[in-house]
Amino acid sequence: MSNIISKYKETGMISIDQPVGYNTMKSRLYNWKKRGLLSHIRRGVYLPANIQNKYQIACNSVDNGCLAYHSALEFYMLQTQEFNWLYVHSSTPFRSFEYLNQRYVYKPLQFIYKPLVTKKRYRLSYHGYINQPNHN
Repeated sequence: MSNIISKYKETGMISIDQPVGYNTMKSRLYNWKKRGLLSHIRRGVYLPANIQNKYQIACNSVDNGCLAYHSALEFYMLQTQEFNWLYVHSSTPFRSFEYLNQRYVYKPLQFIYKPLVTKKRYRLSYHGYINQPNHN
């Protein structure tokens, strides 16, 4: 990632010391996109053009993104089918978008939002929470 930042610094357009106005940033993004340094993923989201891996795009194009369900299985090669859409979990919902013939769909993970908190020890299984004996 540092080589990408140094590449942008070589363009002479990056100045981290002072804030940049809206029109200035808009023109910089347009120029970097035209030069092939950036790719426009969706509204308000740009990633370095050299990232072509659909899993990296999925996780980096949304806030706190992670692969979910069959997409995670596909990433770890535990599934034989390859899909044209990826389920992505994020801390904030987002609209589905398409990039490089892949569809990225928001799918919340249910157990993250409703954790079971008790004094007993529990472990997470495929079907939910299972009581685990206390070995103290």
